[in-house]
Amino acid sequence: MASGERAHQGLGVMLRELRTQRGLSVRTLAAQVGFSPSFISQIEADAASPSLASLEKIASALGVTLGQLFSSLEQNAAVRTVIRRGDRASHTSACSQTTISVLSDASPERRLAAVELVIAPAGMSSQHPEVHRHDTFALVLSGSLALVTNDGVEILSAGDSAYLPSGMAFAWANQSELPATVLLVGGSGRSDLVQDVLALKTQSDTRRDELH
Repeated sequence: MASGERAHQGLGVMLRELRTQRGLSVRTLAAQVGFSPSFISQIEADAASPSLASLEKIASALGVTLGQLFSSLEQNAAVRTVIRRGDRASHTSACSQTTISVLSDASPERRLAAVELVIAPAGMSSQHPEVHRHDTFALVLSGSLALVTNDGVEILSAGDSAYLPSGMAFAWANQSELPATVLLVGGSGRSDLVQDVLALKTQSDTRRDELH
């Protein structure tokens, strides 16, 4: 098993530890976030893959952001200069059909945060453009991606890039038959780039999760 897979398998353990540290039962946490206790238990056992929207809701109820949650999955206490491919913290959202790999450790002293997205065919960040809080730079490494803004749709191919300023509403979708890989760089090491860029807030995601 690769280190990245270990990080994914550690997600449920981390959520369970955070819940118990805060003195919350599975039933209490489930009531706070609007999910069934069995679904929370499945997530903690790594038997269910929550959408990013659902994971964000659970993390928020536990008092952490998604970025802090992913960073906590790393076993290194010190902020690393070099992160090997196999040592990335990662999470796959079945609903958004996207795998997120964290490329930089979070630190108040750092001014940049970076993630890599691998978006499967039909995968999307959200159903409608969402306003984001931080400047974001996106570079398509492979495949193609539809960038959706309030002004329309731009198809980005490998090598194309986009600068998305703070306050701009956008979303993306993979409308091709092949996976798309995208590098995202945010403006602050303290900002939660994962949460800011991939916060799926559609109620349909939550309903789909409950059906799993």
